[in-house]
Amino acid sequence: MPLEDKVNSSLDSEEVVINSRSEINQKKPSSFKRKGKPNQFFDRNVVLELERINDDQRVTRDLKKSNARFLLLEDLIPWRSQTVQENAVAQARRSRLAETEARLERARAREAELNRRLEEMKRFISVMEILETYLKRRFRERQAQLSSQILSVPKSQ
Repeated sequence: MPLEDKVNSSLDSEEVVINSRSEINQKKPSSFKRKGKPNQFFDRNVVLELERINDDQRVTRDLKKSNARFLLLEDLIPWRSQTVQENAVAQARRSRLAETEARLERARAREAELNRRLEEMKRFISVMEILETYLKRRFRERQAQLSSQILSVPKSQ
């Protein structure tokens, strides 16, 4: 059954415009427009089904041309190799995300520790300022006391 017949039968005999195979592979929904309704596109499942049909036809055509005796699974099912590659990419991204989250957690722990130390230093400075104020006051009091004692001592000459 030709591709157009399969599409027409799966879409209740609606007319379909397919520009080229490259547009199907690029998954551009603009290449699957309904005639008369340029802004409405087919469902993603229809696009995927069209891709699968085209891939099946391509594999069959390639097999007839090459007369190959042994077939690779990737040759028969090209989307599985993409899925494996996508899974590898996804796994790599997951591991990078986990590493990034671990670094973020360590950075947050460092930030919390630095904030704790900062608050401790602020308390220490506050205590030192209080102590400085007290010592200055005691120094002035003691200085005043000594100056009054010196002034109150009679001169012996």
